[in-house]
Amino acid sequence: MSLTHRLHRIVGSTVDARSLAIVRIAVGFALLIRGFVSWDMMNRVYLSGLCVLPYFDWLPVLPHSMIPGFCLFWSFAGFCLMIGWRTTIAGVSLLILISYFLALDQQFYGSHLYLMALICFLVTIGDSTADLACKNRTNGVRTRIQSWPVTLLKLQLSIVYLFTSFTKINHDYLSGLVINLNLRGTGSLGFPENWLTPSLASLMAVGSIATELFLAIGLWFAATRRLAVTIGIVFHGSILIWIAPAVFWELIVFAVETLCLYSLFFWKIEYTPAWQRPDVSERDSAERVILESAIRTDESVLEELPTSRVMTQEPEH
Repeated sequence: MSLTHRLHRIVGSTVDARSLAIVRIAVGFALLIRGFVSWDMMNRVYLSGLCVLPYFDWLPVLPHSMIPGFCLFWSFAGFCLMIGWRTTIAGVSLLILISYFLALDQQFYGSHLYLMALICFLVTIGDSTADLACKNRTNGVRTRIQSWPVTLLKLQLSIVYLFTSFTKINHDYLSGLVINLNLRGTGSLGFPENWLTPSLASLMAVGSIATELFLAIGLWFAATRRLAVTIGIVFHGSILIWIAPAVFWELIVFAVETLCLYSLFFWKIEYTPAWQRPDVSERDSAERVILESAIRTDESVLEELPTSRVMTQEPEH
């Protein structure tokens, strides 16, 4: 199979519309929460007298009085994306808001925000409102959509796990120092301090790297997919329980945006010719009728061809 034909099959493949709709709903919910988290972060940096570390001196800083409106609009756009109302406007607005927020200050850095921006972009352009959206009440529901955004989201999830696992391969992390500093040591959900020996912390560090490497690969294969999902849920759940509460809501957002992508590995992707898709336009339908008619005509001509040759053949002497 040629590369051109493979690309054509990728572009022409379809998947159940609910696959991307579920991701849109989950990411919209995560973005709604993230708007309030950003509000708290901006207040701590700009209103608490902390050191400001801008990336660009020429970038205008948001006035203090506009911080609530900025973050509330962020959460409102996430809500619109979640319910499938004006998703194009909401998606573009969220991309602008996230980009501006990340460029404001180095202390606002968050790897999950880059992942969220990519998911938001693909959900916005990927026809995620074909099902499970407000507009379906008036425009109807389509059962199949193009699958390439789903494929890109699956690849992005694997890239995230691979990248995070490779960046953790260093002395500070493998020694268990990073885990020891960030584990929750108090409260009913705290990890018992007398259990956390250097050897156990180092073993947990190695285990987290191995887990992320397994998740990056195991989700792609049917034989290991359910095990990978189970391990992923336990992995992110344990992070929420045992990591220090200072970044709890950011970890919630990261868990939601990653776990919702797990569902994409369970939807079957099928190649469907354009004229056989249920969501084709009237022009495509007309082309399909003409094509089918031409095929039937060619078949009838081929069936009659041997007979006509026999009738017109001259007798041999």
